[in-house]
Amino acid sequence: LGRSKLSFCFFAMRLMHLGYSVHMVGDVTTPAITEGDLLFVISGSGETLSTLNMAKKAKSVGAEVILVTMEIGRASCRERV
Repeated sequence: LGRSKLSFCFFAMRLMHLGYSVHMVGDVTTPAITEGDLLFVISGSGETLSTLNMAKKAKSVGAEVILVTMEIGRASCRERV
């Protein structure tokens, strides 16, 4: 998690300031993801199983997923999500 989570917390706060309803995975007040939600996923390698599994779950309930990774075009990201 480390710096990636901290950076994303800043991004989430900016979205909140713009009026969006924002939650971070793992917070005690985070509701279950549902159809129409948007999940931002961060994985430097594009292969972190826990984040890819969250993305799969989100897509299975009809949510949209955006994957932020350092590995542009990595086939495993596209295939697993």
